[in-house]
Amino acid sequence: MVYSIGVYFKIFLFIPILIALLINIGCVVFGVLFVTLVGRHNLVLFSEVYTGFVVLINILIVFAVMYLSNRFIRDNTINALNNFYQDMQSFYKSNQDSFTSWSQSIITSPEEVVEISRYFHNNIAQKIYDLNYRINHDPLTGLRTYMTLRDDLMKYQNHVIAVMNISNFKEINSFYGLELADKILDSIASILKNYFKSENYLLYRIAGDDFAILWVNYTDRSIFVKKLDDFLEYLGRKEILVDGYTCINLTATIGIAFSYDSAKYSMVNALMALHHAKEYKNPIVIYNKNLPTLSVLKNNIQYTEIIYHALKNQDVIPFYQRIEAVQDSLIQQEKKHKYEALMRIKDKDNHIVPPSLFLEIAKRSNAYLKLSKLMIEKSFAFLSTRDDLIFSVNLSLEDMSSPEFSMWFMDRIVRYNLEGRVVVEITEQESIKDFDSVSNFIANVKELGVKIALDDFGSGYSNFSILMQLQINYLKIDGSLIKNIDKDQNAKIIVETIARFAKLLNIYTIAEFVSSKEVYNVVKDIGIDYVQGYYTGKPLQNI
Repeated sequence: MVYSIGVYFKIFLFIPILIALLINIGCVVFGVLFVTLVGRHNLVLFSEVYTGFVVLINILIVFAVMYLSNRFIRDNTINALNNFYQDMQSFYKSNQDSFTSWSQSIITSPEEVVEISRYFHNNIAQKIYDLNYRINHDPLTGLRTYMTLRDDLMKYQNHVIAVMNISNFKEINSFYGLELADKILDSIASILKNYFKSENYLLYRIAGDDFAILWVNYTDRSIFVKKLDDFLEYLGRKEILVDGYTCINLTATIGIAFSYDSAKYSMVNALMALHHAKEYKNPIVIYNKNLPTLSVLKNNIQYTEIIYHALKNQDVIPFYQRIEAVQDSLIQQEKKHKYEALMRIKDKDNHIVPPSLFLEIAKRSNAYLKLSKLMIEKSFAFLSTRDDLIFSVNLSLEDMSSPEFSMWFMDRIVRYNLEGRVVVEITEQESIKDFDSVSNFIANVKELGVKIALDDFGSGYSNFSILMQLQINYLKIDGSLIKNIDKDQNAKIIVETIARFAKLLNIYTIAEFVSSKEVYNVVKDIGIDYVQGYYTGKPLQNI
């Protein structure tokens, strides 16, 4: 029968106590009998003899129990463990050749315990080192990572940093594919390692095709700039084998910043210098506070913060501008008032920010879709309370090309019971490349009674075939053609042509930027159906 370790422990604990108790009881009985036999006058002498006898007996019991326990543990525990490990050794030898030989005699001697401890210590130390290396080094190139760079910038207060971007690497990535593009990046890292060999140069891959070179404890800035200039020339001459036989030459752009400008922000300053270099096609730019692109970057940062503040606090505010019928026949037919919902946001001081200041910045980030959804949600919620209104909302190609957004948009129309009361204005029509996705979106929303308007027609590149391909209901003529139409004869001729063409296709026309009575009269005489502008109504938060 096999017992658990807990049972054995209780037995070991109970047996010596029981034995000691029985012997001490025996000694007491013996002492009483002895007193009776020898008489009470010999009691003191007996007490001394009795005490020594008991002590001796207890010492003998302790040694006996220790001896027996040692034998028992050795026979029933250590031997059992040895047998277990021998069985495990035999099992692994038959199933896994790599099983280590030290497992056959574990915990049998202090020397082997030390050896095992050393083995585990060394392996754990190696694992920790490997983990730290992976955290601090890019797995593709072996260069340090951006996180390591951040620490090093604070560690080495006296430094100069250069951020390098490989020119046109997106095209290389698309042409050669990800696998070969990674090999090119690894080759670039090898070139950097060979060129910047000094221990004072620390190399990093910070993201994608962006690399950084940190010169710590630098002495002369001109030396570093000259070395970087020479490196770009060397890189341009260097032929890189891509697939074993194809050679390519690379070019790069570099932004430089020195720690004396700001050790804390030297990385940001180097990136600003790099942005300026790419913008103005310069190979190397050194950061200074007067770079013209800095004001643009700071403006972008400022309005990005405003955008995210507005999203966080639900401070996307719809404004509504009237779209008014001009021709008498339409005025008599109109049963609902038409408005365009225009996006505004609030900054932290509750100032209203117009879209001209933030919309393009939002489109370059992942904030635009969130802004668009919040704007539509608020507009539709208000529209559902007014049966006398029709709203038009602006959607980008990004909105319409997203299946997720398309489903969400149609769900909101149904949820707020707005079938037949929504117009979608398509912007950026000159960028339409995937007509299938846009056409599918239009077909789906038209089943819910949505009308389609083409915004800013006549500005830049406008394709008349789009009017037929996208089943347009309204054509909004760009304000650049309308605002001076009372004075510009060429603009008037173009608008007349657009209006006639639209009527042939049964498409209604809307003139934007109608800001005066003179402009209003001209577009009405031309035959424009609707007008929108300050003359008929400014954008209002409450209507």
